[in-house]
Amino acid sequence: MAWWQQVLAVDAKFNNHRAPATPGFKTLYIRRRSQLLRDSLREEDSSQVRNYLRVRLSLLQQRYCVTLDQLSQKSRPASLRSASRLTIEGDSPRCMSRSMSIAMSQPSSQSIEGPHMQGPVGSVVPTQRAEASKAIVGGTTIGENYAFSGVHHIFDQHRDSVTMVKFAHNDQGLLACSSLDGTLSLCEVSDGQPRVLHTLKHHAAAVTGFDWSSTNDLLVSSGEDGVVCLWSSSSGQCLRTVNDQANVKVLSCLFHPLNSNWVVLGNSRGLVQVLNMSTGHYPKGGTSKIGGQVTALTFDVSGKTLWAGDDKVSIVHIVCGVPIEADEVYLQS
Repeated sequence: MAWWQQVLAVDAKFNNHRAPATPGFKTLYIRRRSQLLRDSLREEDSSQVRNYLRVRLSLLQQRYCVTLDQLSQKSRPASLRSASRLTIEGDSPRCMSRSMSIAMSQPSSQSIEGPHMQGPVGSVVPTQRAEASKAIVGGTTIGENYAFSGVHHIFDQHRDSVTMVKFAHNDQGLLACSSLDGTLSLCEVSDGQPRVLHTLKHHAAAVTGFDWSSTNDLLVSSGEDGVVCLWSSSSGQCLRTVNDQANVKVLSCLFHPLNSNWVVLGNSRGLVQVLNMSTGHYPKGGTSKIGGQVTALTFDVSGKTLWAGDDKVSIVHIVCGVPIEADEVYLQS
Protein backbone atom coordinates (compact mmCIF):
# COMPACT_ATOMS: atom_id res chain seq x y z
CA MET A 1 0.00 0.00 0.00
CA ALA A 2 1.33 3.45 -0.93
CA TRP A 3 2.47 5.76 1.89
CA TRP A 4 -0.29 8.30 1.24
CA GLN A 5 -2.90 5.53 1.55
CA GLN A 6 -1.47 4.60 4.95
CA VAL A 7 -1.75 8.22 6.08
CA LEU A 8 -5.32 8.42 4.77
CA ALA A 9 -6.21 5.19 6.56
CA VAL A 10 -5.09 6.69 9.88
CA ASP A 11 -7.13 9.86 9.26
CA ALA A 12 -10.18 7.83 8.27
CA LYS A 13 -10.13 5.97 11.60
CA PHE A 14 -10.86 9.22 13.43
CA ASN A 15 -13.25 10.70 10.88
CA ASN A 16 -16.40 10.09 12.93
CA HIS A 17 -15.01 12.36 15.65
CA ARG A 18 -14.56 15.35 13.32
CA ALA A 19 -17.47 17.81 13.47
CA PRO A 20 -20.10 15.16 14.43
CA ALA A 21 -22.90 17.68 13.90
CA THR A 22 -21.95 18.24 10.23
CA PRO A 23 -21.52 14.91 8.37
CA GLY A 24 -20.84 16.70 5.08
CA PHE A 25 -17.67 18.21 6.50
CA LYS A 26 -16.26 14.78 7.34
CA THR A 27 -16.74 13.58 3.76
CA LEU A 28 -15.23 16.75 2.34
CA TYR A 29 -12.25 16.47 4.71
CA ILE A 30 -11.38 12.94 3.60
CA ARG A 31 -11.77 13.81 -0.08
CA ARG A 32 -9.66 16.94 0.23
CA ARG A 33 -7.05 15.07 2.28
CA SER A 34 -6.92 12.36 -0.39
CA GLN A 35 -6.44 14.93 -3.13
CA LEU A 36 -3.64 16.80 -1.33
CA LEU A 37 -1.78 13.60 -0.46
CA ARG A 38 -1.90 12.36 -4.04
CA ASP A 39 -0.95 15.76 -5.44
CA SER A 40 2.24 15.60 -3.35
CA LEU A 41 2.92 11.99 -4.33
CA ARG A 42 6.62 11.16 -4.21
CA GLU A 43 8.97 8.45 -3.00
CA GLU A 44 9.37 8.45 0.77
CA ASP A 45 11.79 6.66 3.07
CA SER A 46 9.93 3.83 4.81
CA SER A 47 11.36 4.67 8.24
CA GLN A 48 10.25 8.31 7.89
CA VAL A 49 6.76 7.18 6.90
CA ARG A 50 6.51 4.89 9.94
CA ASN A 51 7.70 7.66 12.25
CA TYR A 52 5.20 10.12 10.73
CA LEU A 53 2.33 7.62 11.06
CA ARG A 54 3.20 6.96 14.70
CA VAL A 55 3.34 10.67 15.56
CA ARG A 56 0.18 11.41 13.55
CA LEU A 57 -1.70 8.64 15.32
CA SER A 58 -0.59 9.85 18.74
CA LEU A 59 -1.66 13.43 17.99
CA LEU A 60 -5.08 12.29 16.78
CA GLN A 61 -5.55 10.14 19.88
CA GLN A 62 -4.71 13.11 22.07
CA ARG A 63 -6.91 15.48 20.07
CA TYR A 64 -10.05 13.31 20.20
CA CYS A 65 -9.34 11.47 23.49
CA VAL A 66 -9.90 8.05 21.96
CA THR A 67 -7.66 5.03 21.41
CA LEU A 68 -7.49 2.50 18.60
CA ASP A 69 -9.17 -0.07 20.86
CA GLN A 70 -12.13 2.26 21.30
CA LEU A 71 -12.33 3.03 17.58
CA SER A 72 -12.59 -0.66 16.76
CA GLN A 73 -15.22 -1.43 19.43
CA LYS A 74 -18.19 -0.89 17.10
CA SER A 75 -16.76 -3.04 14.34
CA ARG A 76 -15.55 -5.91 16.53
CA PRO A 77 -17.60 -9.05 17.22
CA ALA A 78 -18.99 -9.31 20.74
CA SER A 79 -16.35 -11.87 21.74
CA LEU A 80 -13.57 -9.48 20.77
CA ARG A 81 -15.26 -6.51 22.47
CA SER A 82 -15.54 -8.40 25.76
CA ALA A 83 -11.83 -9.17 25.64
CA SER A 84 -10.84 -5.55 25.14
CA ARG A 85 -8.88 -3.96 27.93
CA LEU A 86 -10.36 -0.48 27.41
CA THR A 87 -13.90 0.83 27.20
CA ILE A 88 -15.21 4.21 26.14
CA GLU A 89 -16.82 4.74 29.55
CA GLY A 90 -13.71 3.76 31.49
CA ASP A 91 -11.15 5.74 29.55
CA SER A 92 -9.97 9.16 30.65
CA PRO A 93 -7.66 11.92 29.42
CA ARG A 94 -5.03 10.61 31.88
CA CYS A 95 -5.19 7.21 30.19
CA MET A 96 -4.96 8.94 26.86
CA SER A 97 -1.78 10.77 27.88
CA ARG A 98 -0.27 7.47 28.98
CA SER A 99 -1.21 5.73 25.73
CA MET A 100 0.26 8.60 23.74
CA SER A 101 3.52 8.38 25.68
CA ILE A 102 3.70 4.65 25.01
CA ALA A 103 3.06 5.19 21.29
CA MET A 104 5.71 7.91 21.08
CA SER A 105 8.27 5.71 22.84
CA GLN A 106 7.83 2.72 20.49
CA PRO A 107 10.81 2.01 18.22
CA SER A 108 10.42 2.83 14.55
CA SER A 109 10.39 -0.86 13.60
CA GLN A 110 6.89 -1.18 15.06
CA SER A 111 3.73 -0.44 13.12
CA ILE A 112 0.95 1.85 14.26
CA GLU A 113 -1.02 -1.20 15.43
CA GLY A 114 1.77 -2.70 17.54
CA PRO A 115 4.91 -4.90 17.19
CA HIS A 116 5.26 -6.90 14.02
CA MET A 117 7.82 -8.93 12.16
CA GLN A 118 10.23 -6.97 9.98
CA GLY A 119 9.07 -7.03 6.34
CA PRO A 120 10.58 -5.80 3.10
CA VAL A 121 11.42 -2.12 2.85
CA GLY A 122 8.31 -0.08 2.07
CA SER A 123 5.91 -2.89 2.99
CA VAL A 124 3.33 -3.09 5.78
CA VAL A 125 3.07 -6.38 7.68
CA PRO A 126 -0.52 -6.78 9.02
CA THR A 127 -1.11 -7.57 12.69
CA GLN A 128 -3.78 -9.95 13.98
CA ARG A 129 -6.09 -7.00 14.52
CA ALA A 130 -5.61 -5.91 10.89
CA GLU A 131 -6.41 -9.42 9.69
CA ALA A 132 -9.60 -9.40 11.77
CA SER A 133 -10.62 -6.04 10.29
CA LYS A 134 -9.91 -7.37 6.81
CA ALA A 135 -12.23 -10.32 7.43
CA ILE A 136 -15.00 -8.02 8.68
CA VAL A 137 -15.04 -5.99 5.45
CA GLY A 138 -15.20 -9.08 3.25
CA GLY A 139 -11.55 -9.92 2.69
CA THR A 140 -10.62 -6.86 0.65
CA THR A 141 -7.27 -5.22 1.20
CA ILE A 142 -6.71 -2.05 3.17
CA GLY A 143 -5.52 -0.40 -0.03
CA GLU A 144 -8.80 -1.25 -1.77
CA ASN A 145 -10.80 0.22 1.12
CA TYR A 146 -8.88 3.48 1.29
CA ALA A 147 -7.92 4.10 -2.34
CA PHE A 148 -10.73 6.69 -2.96
CA SER A 149 -9.96 6.41 -6.67
CA GLY A 150 -13.24 8.10 -7.59
CA VAL A 151 -12.06 11.53 -6.43
CA HIS A 152 -10.26 13.22 -9.33
CA HIS A 153 -10.02 16.83 -8.19
CA ILE A 154 -11.78 19.36 -5.99
CA PHE A 155 -12.18 22.96 -7.16
CA ASP A 156 -12.74 25.56 -4.45
CA GLN A 157 -12.47 28.86 -6.32
CA HIS A 158 -16.02 30.00 -5.47
CA ARG A 159 -16.92 31.74 -2.20
CA ASP A 160 -20.60 30.73 -2.05
CA SER A 161 -22.92 27.92 -3.13
CA VAL A 162 -22.45 26.55 -6.65
CA THR A 163 -25.70 26.85 -8.61
CA MET A 164 -24.82 24.94 -11.79
CA VAL A 165 -22.05 22.75 -13.22
CA LYS A 166 -22.07 21.84 -16.92
CA PHE A 167 -19.65 20.34 -19.42
CA ALA A 168 -19.21 21.90 -22.85
CA HIS A 169 -20.93 20.05 -25.70
CA ASN A 170 -19.00 16.88 -26.66
CA ASP A 171 -16.02 17.98 -24.58
CA GLN A 172 -15.20 16.13 -21.36
CA GLY A 173 -12.27 18.41 -20.58
CA LEU A 174 -14.03 21.79 -20.42
CA LEU A 175 -16.28 22.48 -17.45
CA ALA A 176 -18.17 25.64 -16.45
CA CYS A 177 -19.52 26.49 -12.98
CA SER A 178 -21.73 29.27 -11.65
CA SER A 179 -22.13 30.45 -8.08
CA LEU A 180 -24.17 32.58 -5.71
CA ASP A 181 -21.03 34.69 -5.26
CA GLY A 182 -21.85 36.37 -8.61
CA THR A 183 -19.14 34.72 -10.70
CA LEU A 184 -18.70 31.90 -13.19
CA SER A 185 -15.56 29.88 -13.79
CA LEU A 186 -14.22 27.88 -16.71
CA CYS A 187 -12.14 24.85 -15.74
CA GLU A 188 -9.86 22.42 -17.57
CA VAL A 189 -10.41 18.91 -16.18
CA SER A 190 -8.84 16.67 -18.81
CA ASP A 191 -5.79 14.47 -18.19
CA GLY A 192 -3.02 16.30 -16.41
CA GLN A 193 -3.32 18.97 -13.75
CA PRO A 194 -6.90 20.33 -13.46
CA ARG A 195 -6.95 24.12 -13.40
CA VAL A 196 -9.22 27.16 -13.55
CA LEU A 197 -8.89 28.82 -16.96
CA HIS A 198 -11.01 31.93 -16.41
CA THR A 199 -13.12 33.53 -13.70
CA LEU A 200 -16.01 35.45 -15.26
CA LYS A 201 -17.00 38.54 -13.29
CA HIS A 202 -19.76 41.01 -14.16
CA HIS A 203 -22.94 40.06 -12.33
CA ALA A 204 -23.74 42.16 -9.28
CA ALA A 205 -25.71 39.35 -7.60
CA ALA A 206 -25.99 35.57 -7.64
CA VAL A 207 -25.60 33.76 -10.96
CA THR A 208 -28.68 31.56 -11.32
CA GLY A 209 -27.75 29.63 -14.47
CA PHE A 210 -25.85 29.52 -17.74
CA ASP A 211 -25.66 27.63 -21.03
CA TRP A 212 -23.07 26.74 -23.68
CA SER A 213 -23.59 27.66 -27.32
CA SER A 214 -23.67 24.77 -29.80
CA THR A 215 -20.06 25.44 -30.82
CA ASN A 216 -18.83 26.03 -27.24
CA ASP A 217 -17.34 29.41 -28.16
CA LEU A 218 -19.95 31.35 -26.17
CA LEU A 219 -21.70 31.17 -22.82
CA VAL A 220 -24.80 32.99 -21.69
CA SER A 221 -25.52 33.54 -18.00
CA SER A 222 -28.46 34.85 -15.98
CA GLY A 223 -28.44 36.51 -12.58
CA GLU A 224 -30.52 37.76 -9.71
CA ASP A 225 -29.40 41.27 -10.70
CA GLY A 226 -31.77 41.03 -13.71
CA VAL A 227 -28.89 40.95 -16.19
CA VAL A 228 -28.09 38.48 -18.96
CA CYS A 229 -24.41 38.26 -19.95
CA LEU A 230 -22.79 36.87 -23.09
CA TRP A 231 -19.23 35.56 -22.62
CA SER A 232 -16.36 34.41 -24.80
CA SER A 233 -15.23 31.00 -23.56
CA SER A 234 -11.74 31.40 -25.04
CA SER A 235 -10.89 34.75 -23.42
CA GLY A 236 -13.36 34.90 -20.54
CA GLN A 237 -14.44 38.40 -21.59
CA CYS A 238 -17.99 39.70 -21.28
CA LEU A 239 -19.16 40.53 -24.82
CA ARG A 240 -22.64 41.92 -24.13
CA THR A 241 -25.08 42.53 -21.30
CA VAL A 242 -28.86 42.90 -21.60
CA ASN A 243 -31.32 43.79 -18.85
CA ASP A 244 -34.49 41.82 -18.25
CA GLN A 245 -37.58 43.47 -19.76
CA ALA A 246 -39.30 43.64 -16.37
CA ASN A 247 -36.09 44.43 -14.44
CA VAL A 248 -36.57 41.41 -12.17
CA LYS A 249 -34.45 38.37 -11.36
CA VAL A 250 -33.57 36.17 -14.34
CA LEU A 251 -33.61 32.60 -13.03
CA SER A 252 -32.79 30.54 -16.13
CA CYS A 253 -31.35 30.93 -19.63
CA LEU A 254 -30.86 28.73 -22.68
CA PHE A 255 -29.38 29.00 -26.17
CA HIS A 256 -31.56 28.01 -29.12
CA PRO A 257 -30.01 24.71 -30.35
CA LEU A 258 -29.96 25.81 -34.02
CA ASN A 259 -29.17 29.52 -33.71
CA SER A 260 -26.84 30.87 -31.03
CA ASN A 261 -28.03 34.42 -31.69
CA TRP A 262 -31.25 33.54 -29.89
CA VAL A 263 -31.51 32.98 -26.14
CA VAL A 264 -34.57 32.03 -24.10
CA LEU A 265 -34.88 33.47 -20.58
CA GLY A 266 -37.11 32.72 -17.60
CA ASN A 267 -37.64 35.31 -14.87
CA SER A 268 -39.17 35.55 -11.42
CA ARG A 269 -42.47 36.94 -12.77
CA GLY A 270 -43.19 33.81 -14.79
CA LEU A 271 -42.17 35.28 -18.16
CA VAL A 272 -40.50 33.08 -20.75
CA GLN A 273 -38.77 35.48 -23.14
CA VAL A 274 -36.83 35.20 -26.38
CA LEU A 275 -33.85 37.53 -26.68
CA ASN A 276 -31.73 38.29 -29.75
CA MET A 277 -28.24 38.52 -28.21
CA SER A 278 -26.76 39.95 -31.43
CA THR A 279 -28.92 43.07 -31.23
CA GLY A 280 -29.88 43.04 -27.55
CA HIS A 281 -33.59 43.29 -28.50
CA TYR A 282 -36.60 41.25 -27.40
CA PRO A 283 -38.50 40.45 -30.63
CA LYS A 284 -42.23 40.93 -31.03
CA GLY A 285 -44.28 37.89 -29.99
CA GLY A 286 -41.38 36.33 -28.11
CA THR A 287 -42.87 36.37 -24.61
CA SER A 288 -45.13 33.85 -22.89
CA LYS A 289 -46.48 33.82 -19.31
CA ILE A 290 -46.63 30.73 -17.10
CA GLY A 291 -47.89 30.28 -13.55
CA GLY A 292 -44.81 30.65 -11.37
CA GLN A 293 -41.18 31.72 -11.37
CA VAL A 294 -39.39 30.10 -14.32
CA THR A 295 -36.63 28.02 -12.75
CA ALA A 296 -35.74 25.60 -15.58
CA LEU A 297 -35.74 25.53 -19.39
CA THR A 298 -34.88 22.95 -22.05
CA PHE A 299 -35.32 22.56 -25.84
CA ASP A 300 -35.84 19.46 -27.91
CA VAL A 301 -33.18 18.85 -30.59
CA SER A 302 -35.27 20.53 -33.30
CA GLY A 303 -35.58 23.76 -31.37
CA LYS A 304 -39.34 23.84 -31.96
CA THR A 305 -40.46 22.57 -28.56
CA LEU A 306 -39.54 24.29 -25.31
CA TRP A 307 -40.26 22.96 -21.83
CA ALA A 308 -40.33 25.29 -18.82
CA GLY A 309 -40.51 24.40 -15.14
CA ASP A 310 -41.61 26.78 -12.38
CA ASP A 311 -41.58 27.03 -8.59
CA LYS A 312 -45.23 25.93 -8.41
CA VAL A 313 -44.30 22.39 -9.52
CA SER A 314 -45.65 22.90 -13.04
CA ILE A 315 -43.87 21.90 -16.26
CA VAL A 316 -45.22 23.72 -19.29
CA HIS A 317 -44.90 22.76 -22.95
CA ILE A 318 -44.30 25.76 -25.25
CA VAL A 319 -44.23 25.78 -29.06
CA CYS A 320 -41.41 27.98 -30.29
CA GLY A 321 -41.56 29.38 -33.82
CA VAL A 322 -38.20 28.94 -35.56
CA PRO A 323 -36.80 32.47 -36.02
CA ILE A 324 -36.78 33.56 -39.68
CA GLU A 325 -36.81 37.35 -39.51
CA ALA A 326 -34.71 39.13 -36.91
CA ASP A 327 -37.73 40.87 -35.39
CA GLU A 328 -40.26 38.05 -35.49
CA VAL A 329 -40.67 35.01 -33.30
CA TYR A 330 -43.55 33.48 -31.41
CA LEU A 331 -44.08 31.43 -28.26
CA GLN A 332 -47.34 29.55 -27.68
CA SER A 333 -47.95 27.59 -24.50
